[in-house]
Amino acid sequence: MEKKTVEPNKKKAASKNRTKFGLMKQLLLVASVPMLLIFLAGLASMWFVGSQIIENMVKHELSAAQYAFEVSVEKISTGAFGYKDGMFYKGNRNITYDTEFFDNFSNEVDLQVTVFWGDLRVATSLCDENGDRLTGTTADPEIYEQVVVQGNDYYSNHVEIAGKEYYAMYSPLYQNKSEEIIGMTFVGLDKSNI
Repeated sequence: MEKKTVEPNKKKAASKNRTKFGLMKQLLLVASVPMLLIFLAGLASMWFVGSQIIENMVKHELSAAQYAFEVSVEKISTGAFGYKDGMFYKGNRNITYDTEFFDNFSNEVDLQVTVFWGDLRVATSLCDENGDRLTGTTADPEIYEQVVVQGNDYYSNHVEIAGKEYYAMYSPLYQNKSEEIIGMTFVGLDKSNI
């Protein structure tokens, strides 16, 4: 058997190449870690800014829809708002059973809408899983306090209604031609639609 011998120069060259390749790996690793961190930081910044833009757009949309809904409820009929025998009225018109008005408005703006008498939901486009209207339920006490008691608009990016999460805007509902707050209106965007 013949022994293969490697010339000393070739051995040195191979060793030098391995050292160069090992050094190259280290340099690549050192350079890629900061680049990866910069990429991740940029990604996080884009997500944060994007979230803020979406939040502002949703809030603006809800505010505009809330105003349009308030005006529409005011003009649904002449006369004062009233609540009698479990029914909500505007003048002589029974608004609780006027589901077509609420459904049409809801479909037009692709949002859910509700009218509250005090803290009680008396007319709405919201339905449960069986298709029944969610009238007779009450608003969160914190929301009631802010809107009806203090007279402020209330926005939240997390309101849960019948197991669904909503972006929501609530505003005081004033008695016809007065400063008396009798309830509130609600417009909400299902978060699953975003």
